Amino acid sequence: MGNFSKAIGVGLAGTGLVLSGSYYGPGYGLPTREVPLERPATEDGNIVDPPENGTVVPAPTDLVRSSSSSLSYRDTSPTKIAELERCGVDTNKVLLTFDDTGTPEHINNIKQFLAAKNIGAVFFPNNKLVSQTTVDAMRADGFWVGNHTYSHAKLTELPEAALQEEINKGIDSDLVRPPYGAVVKYEFNGENIVDPIALSRIEAMGRRVCMWTVDSGDTAATSAQEIVVAVEKGIGLSDPEQGVVILAHMLPGKKTLEALPGIVDAVARSGREFCKLSATPTAPGPMPNPLPC
Repeated sequence: MGNFSKAIGVGLAGTGLVLSGSYYGPGYGLPTREVPLERPATEDGNIVDPPENGTVVPAPTDLVRSSSSSLSYRDTSPTKIAELERCGVDTNKVLLTFDDTGTPEHINNIKQFLAAKNIGAVFFPNNKLVSQTTVDAMRADGFWVGNHTYSHAKLTELPEAALQEEINKGIDSDLVRPPYGAVVKYEFNGENIVDPIALSRIEAMGRRVCMWTVDSGDTAATSAQEIVVAVEKGIGLSDPEQGVVILAHMLPGKKTLEALPGIVDAVARSGREFCKLSATPTAPGPMPNPLPC
């Protein structure tokens, strides 16, 4: 999927906003992973939500790019863009985020590198795969901790009750990073489109979705330099007045930790600054919005 995939937009229940299109491709924020179609469409292209009530969600035909080049909106509200893409970063600073899990030693090495440079980050561990001790240590060291579900489930494939259970059993945080980025898109007639159903269900739980604007590509990279190049390219394509949220992982065996010095240098070359480490321990539950940077 080297070319952009243009998306059909769909309404967001309860928000007053309409996502009306999206472009995905390497270096443009959201992932290019394909998510299988599970919700059929009517002949006129609308989305049907079985199995609960057969709700039909109309698909608008207009496409409006947002300023971020990764999500598109009919209403380009900066507040909504910050909720979905920038985790509440309302400056042009750079926020590092780390998903999934890792050994305590590997996670400590990441934290120690960042803390030595006063760089803040949001960790999104799967609650099934990390200990409460590890989560408590992240917060005690001044890092934010978000919800990445309990077991790394693909939320667009779950009925409402199972989706709620995955999030409720996840880390105690109102900021949700959907595994695979699958909550806001799924495969439909060969195109990636926004999924209003999963998104509205999460928001109805009082949670905020946090995507990203730059994918480091660290899960597939074979060298630290590949990661640095991907990040620098993504930052260069970003709106200079908007924040940058970098997707990375705390998985052992990847080149992420090795790439961090190069990422720091790339951010410095861009003229931007990182979000700072919190001076005090962070807390479970609601995260500040905007996020202190």
